[in-house]
Amino acid sequence: MNLSDEAAADGGPGEEALREYGLDEGDIEFLIRQRRRVELNAMTSDQFVAWLVGKLEEHGKDKVIPADRVLERHARRIVARRLAVSRVATLARELEAEVSRTVLPSGLARLVGREMERSPELPWEGVLASILGDVTPEACA
Repeated sequence: MNLSDEAAADGGPGEEALREYGLDEGDIEFLIRQRRRVELNAMTSDQFVAWLVGKLEEHGKDKVIPADRVLERHARRIVARRLAVSRVATLARELEAEVSRTVLPSGLARLVGREMERSPELPWEGVLASILGDVTPEACA
């Protein structure tokens, strides 16, 4: 593929492990003795996909379906995320209703403008938060 190689860091699998992975002596020479490697990201996206599809076909594989325990763990994560989204949406509606009853200082634009004239380096959001000080829904209920 004429990809650029680079110096390989120390560590990684040894010669015996590489043989078990199916590498031949030329690959082992390149990786272990010459301490060189080629990163997968040296390929273009099209090259990588073609290489990967070729390897899957070479080994008679198609899409991978994980083991039952992996599928179950991931399925539970999906259900938990859905539950969290549902609960957050409910909480957000409740909070919006609660804060809609909060009494805010009148003339917010005037107050923010006056403070920003004194401290123009401050963002308006920070100024507004400062003006609100201790205003909370509980304080107004």
